[in-house]
Amino acid sequence: MTEIRSHPSFELSPGLSKSSLQKNEEIANCQLLAVLLARFLILHQFTSALKRMGADTRQMEHKRNWVHLQLHPDLLATDIEQADIFQGLAHCITAVLVQNRVAEISGVAMLKDFVSETIRRLSRHLVHDNKDKLLFISIDECQIAASEMQGAFLSKEKLTERPFLRQLAKCFSDVLKRPISVRIRFIFAGSGHYKNIILDALSSAVAKMGVGVEDVTETGAFDDTKAQLEYMKGFFPPQLCKSAEFTRLHGRIFHWLRGRHRFTAEYISVVLQNGYNQMHELLDRYISEIAQFKPTDFTGAHCDIPDEIRFPIRSLNFNLIDEGMQNRIKEISYDYLLTSHCTNSYLGSDETNYIERGFARFRRVKEKGVCMTIDEPLVLLACAMWFNHWKQEHTLYRYLAANIRVGTRPSSFGNKPDERVTTFCTQNHQTDSGRNGFEEFICFYLTKVFQKPKKLGEVFTFKGDTQEKLGNKSATLVALNIAEDQSILYEGRFDIFHPKPSLPGPIGLTVGSSLREGDVNMMEEWLSFKKHTAFCFPGNPMGPDIMCFLKLKEAENHDDDFTYICLAVQCKFYQSVANLKPSTLREVVNTLTPRNFFALRKSKNDTSDPLAHDRASAQKKVLGALEKMPRKDPCAGRYGIVRVVCGFPVDLDLDKFEENTADGHPLCKLDAQCLIEETKHLSPTDICKNISDMAFEARREKKNWVDDSDEAVLWPEENVDLDSQGTLVRDLIANSSRERAKKRPFDDLEDSDDEGSSPLNKRRVTLKDHGISVTMDMDVDSY
Repeated sequence: MTEIRSHPSFELSPGLSKSSLQKNEEIANCQLLAVLLARFLILHQFTSALKRMGADTRQMEHKRNWVHLQLHPDLLATDIEQADIFQGLAHCITAVLVQNRVAEISGVAMLKDFVSETIRRLSRHLVHDNKDKLLFISIDECQIAASEMQGAFLSKEKLTERPFLRQLAKCFSDVLKRPISVRIRFIFAGSGHYKNIILDALSSAVAKMGVGVEDVTETGAFDDTKAQLEYMKGFFPPQLCKSAEFTRLHGRIFHWLRGRHRFTAEYISVVLQNGYNQMHELLDRYISEIAQFKPTDFTGAHCDIPDEIRFPIRSLNFNLIDEGMQNRIKEISYDYLLTSHCTNSYLGSDETNYIERGFARFRRVKEKGVCMTIDEPLVLLACAMWFNHWKQEHTLYRYLAANIRVGTRPSSFGNKPDERVTTFCTQNHQTDSGRNGFEEFICFYLTKVFQKPKKLGEVFTFKGDTQEKLGNKSATLVALNIAEDQSILYEGRFDIFHPKPSLPGPIGLTVGSSLREGDVNMMEEWLSFKKHTAFCFPGNPMGPDIMCFLKLKEAENHDDDFTYICLAVQCKFYQSVANLKPSTLREVVNTLTPRNFFALRKSKNDTSDPLAHDRASAQKKVLGALEKMPRKDPCAGRYGIVRVVCGFPVDLDLDKFEENTADGHPLCKLDAQCLIEETKHLSPTDICKNISDMAFEARREKKNWVDDSDEAVLWPEENVDLDSQGTLVRDLIANSSRERAKKRPFDDLEDSDDEGSSPLNKRRVTLKDHGISVTMDMDVDSY
């Protein structure tokens, strides 16, 4: 197109001038036919060589080599300036016409004859087995041709402007519709803003040929590891494919490049350029070029990549997406970053702009047919990192902070009808999906604080003498992943705060809240280092809210002297600044103790458990994986577990807490002041301090409340009273809560007439249900 546009007689805006329009067509046709002739001449030479070798041109190997030659013509070049033999021959053809002063109209006629004669000779080399000889002509990146030179060409009636793509299709179809012994099929490939223009241009160009244009959107993808592996084997030596290195490489390729064929194909083209050397380094560099972040899931030795290797350019253009698209993509990409799952990733049939801008793809789904979806790891993580660094209003911290709701609600505790109670709860609390806004906020904090080595005692406060044993060790967050042959344990590191971020994959993995085999196996796989995430959000039946691995070192200069621990975290986002009630603290700690993983959490009066076998099986799998953890820190007990209670802004009194079932697993709590300091400069600034201050003010005004979506209370207290009809008081509270949800909050709560009779955080509550009246002192923080 550049040479056509730069021709001295070519006019970009000829208007209705018949002579100028005709001249434009002749110039364009002359250049296009030279390109087509050059391609056919080299194909003729290629098949002639095969004939002399006695080779069968039907063999896929020869067809593949021809495609490779067109993709990388520089592989045969001896001179850098003549790296593209196809382009060089086309230039020679047009140069001969210019040197001999052949007019464009005559040149077009000559080139058409040459093309027809070359195809006739070429057909002699094609073995057809009594079938039609078929050639495919593929034109890629058609969206560019569909938007170029709009005013330079007109329809036959001189009424409608036509783009350059229409002229290309018309030129090729005119010359190839001549009587020839080979059938030609065109493939026009491209994506972009101009799908309808492409279809319109092609339809008008080939209508006279008596054939139609078929619109193919779903062209396949590598969503299955076996299909991707079979494709790759066609480009790698058989002996290499059998090696452990290739097995590890393929695991990484599927982890990062799952989705559109082009990602895998582009990477393979880079590998071919470098002769199968530095394949892991090439994958890292390819991901860095396309997604603008550094993958850290491979920690082998790295060598510099030769400067001659050409990498594809980034195909995601964020400047083309409007605010609405940004919000949609942000939600999907951050969900994937935090959970490893794509929620709400399917698009409507009219949302083709996501496809056109390269962020979505067509995918065939059994239940839905062909759908548009944003679900490819490389695209999602590239988007998440772009939003986090280049869009101040869409940073990950701002997104997480927005999922912690701070508001007010009517109070029935005060004497004034208009008195309000400050309420803190997680806006993104979804028990069915495992999502919880405060838990994800804590994951972000731990990612930040342990991005580089930091002493455990500065982040957590340990119970007893463990503060001295573990608190002085430096900890770094790692995503552990083990090789297929179990020989090497790789440590993925996260740095999402640098302008050029680095990560081994998504930050977190959400596990389903069931005892089904699939959910339990996913939990076991994460604990066995078969995933790439730093955090795991176990399902509700297991116990902990968050789990992650830390690498501990006593001295930074001793690289081989280190241990691992696994944090089991329970998050308590309670608005109270007073100490968490001892009974509630015990219940929380129980969920973090390994011997209680998957334990039945219900009233001790009810001993029935239809899923007892499933619970025992799940616990055996999980504890078995933990027991195999390498380099467990000797201070972290049998399973290498350190139990963490992240209470905020509520405080915890661990010094007075006693337990007999710890099994040597240390217990600690979040240092709230460290949380406030580490996040105070992030926008929105001082949000943790503001929450703490508002909680303190609420306590001073006797307006304490907790997150009513919290599922912390799992074990009942020892002495549970029954009412006269045998109904548990706890059941009455639950029933009352369900009724209250249908009405204004606190409608069923009545204050005691004597305010002074109840200590702070206590309220005299009367519950009325089906004629039963139960009056009791209730600790607000446990409700």
